[in-house]
Amino acid sequence: MSTPAASLSAAKKQLRQELRKKLATIGPSAIEAQSVVVTRQVLALPQYSQARRVCVYLHMSKEVTTNGIVEAIFRDDKQCFVPRCTPSTMDMVRIRNMEDFLRLPKNNWGIPEPPLSENRTDVFDLGGPDLIIMPGLAFDQKKTRLGHGKGYYDKYLKKCREFAAQRNQPPPALVALALQEQILDEDLPHNELDEKPDVLVTPDHVW
Repeated sequence: MSTPAASLSAAKKQLRQELRKKLATIGPSAIEAQSVVVTRQVLALPQYSQARRVCVYLHMSKEVTTNGIVEAIFRDDKQCFVPRCTPSTMDMVRIRNMEDFLRLPKNNWGIPEPPLSENRTDVFDLGGPDLIIMPGLAFDQKKTRLGHGKGYYDKYLKKCREFAAQRNQPPPALVALALQEQILDEDLPHNELDEKPDVLVTPDHVW
């Protein structure tokens, strides 16, 4: 059920606090074990096999790790794009190979990120993304997503849809990744602006 606007922000804020406390208890070995399974399932998806230009988040602590997916993108001769953010916007820019990836400096959240000062190819310069692999703080079993509160992906996915419509091409496939602890039994508060992925992948299930 969609939550009224007056209480939506407060409900999300409270959930984020609860989820961050819950996720803080998960150790690195448990995250890595789950990530291995999630990675294997992502690489088996038709959305992945059919994609040429793949945008993938680079993980922070307490998220499904994506290094294995980045390696696979290069191994499978696809083009890899990763987030680069300003305080208000996010773009997806190209990294060329694993050496390029491993040289990326880390931002304030400990996430590898191409510096704004570097001249990087934007995915829209090459025709737009075919697949976006995205994170979330929590999901429900209807694939409703709770982000970290910055709105980066909601704004970026709107931009992707507009770009695709202008070119009369399908929008990118959206695949979200989650640890099992990030899946909630109850419905998440949301409104019509909150983006849902086409596919949600956890270690135990593919929605």
